[in-house]
Amino acid sequence: MAAYPSKAVIPKGERNKSRKPMDAARDEPCILCTVNDGTTVAAHLPTFDNGTGLKGDNRWSVPLCSACHDFQDGRTIEGTKETRLRNWLIAAERKFIQLMEQYDA
Repeated sequence: MAAYPSKAVIPKGERNKSRKPMDAARDEPCILCTVNDGTTVAAHLPTFDNGTGLKGDNRWSVPLCSACHDFQDGRTIEGTKETRLRNWLIAAERKFIQLMEQYDA
């Protein structure tokens, strides 16, 4: 039986640095709590090619209000890793649904 490598070998593509998703997030309500209080920014979803101090591709971002962004990035003491992961999955699913609805319109 062949041994598996200790780390998956996934080629890294060039990071998309388009400002469009970043700028568009300012006009949207938070994808998690639906608040539209003027603090919404594009938050990068965790991906396999980002880490501490590294941003993911700008296409992998969702609009989050300041409070949800702080929570998701671990800048608050409450919550667990599992809760944050669950929230990221919910945010990604909601964003995907929004994008698919654009094609159905």
